[in-house]
Amino acid sequence: MSTIYQQPSIVLPQAAPYVFSRSRNAYSAPDPARVKEQLLILQSRWKEQGAKKFIYRHCWIQPKPPEKGERRDLPTNTKKWNRSLVPFLFNNIQTDIESKLGLRNIFLKPRQGGYTTYTMIRRLFLPCILNPGHNGLLIAQKGKSVTDYFRILKRCYDTFAMVDPYDQAKNTFARELKQNLLHTVYSNRRELVFDQIDVAIHCESAEVEESGQGYTSTHVVASEVARWERNPEATLANLKEAIPAGGTFDMESTANGWGGYFFEECMRARDKDKPYREFVYHFHPWWFHDEYYDDKPVDQDS
Repeated sequence: MSTIYQQPSIVLPQAAPYVFSRSRNAYSAPDPARVKEQLLILQSRWKEQGAKKFIYRHCWIQPKPPEKGERRDLPTNTKKWNRSLVPFLFNNIQTDIESKLGLRNIFLKPRQGGYTTYTMIRRLFLPCILNPGHNGLLIAQKGKSVTDYFRILKRCYDTFAMVDPYDQAKNTFARELKQNLLHTVYSNRRELVFDQIDVAIHCESAEVEESGQGYTSTHVVASEVARWERNPEATLANLKEAIPAGGTFDMESTANGWGGYFFEECMRARDKDKPYREFVYHFHPWWFHDEYYDDKPVDQDS
């Protein structure tokens, strides 16, 4: 996927094309004809652009706080002075993951590598809205983590397909998506429900051992599994078996010592000699991330 799109610097995506609808209900209530039209537009773009380019042009994220000495210009709109959004451009780790991605993946990750943002958007939000009838489930370590992760999901929904989040006059197509294809009937701190495409994305806590039982989830992400206080194997056993054919399941965590369910799954997944491995194994040392590189220091004595 790395050859699909390479951009040397962050720039605003191009405006999404505006598509005229003749329906008198298109701007007052969800219009089934417009829903179908918008779905075909997005599916066509995904197929033509590939994941990396599509996500860059449609998804906005909040970057990490600036490093010491780094300058970051704030939006000129005073109503948005406390916010900072950038298009979601894959870093080195995310690009490498995309090139090796399977239906079931296990990620042994360093900190601050962008895994949470990647899995919430690439593995939950987008597969659901591009495939009517698909449901998504995130199981996080604790209740506070659920709330933090859901904020990423909600931010992606709020700004999806916008040309400029700080200038609503430029975001006609994004507004129409929320009126039709992405019309929500329910949205709180742990769930998004899109009624026009029969899609729900839930966020649950691993503190409840029965998390996810009762849902038919097509796309599942389990976060920080090595730090779950209860029995992760029991929590995930029935859930994994209930994922429909073609669905996805991803486990990710930072390391948490020797032994335990996540450790054992990593060891099995990284052994390429096994005749059957459930997960595609992804491991990235801390230095794999491009943000940990700097220019070669100048020799002051020369």
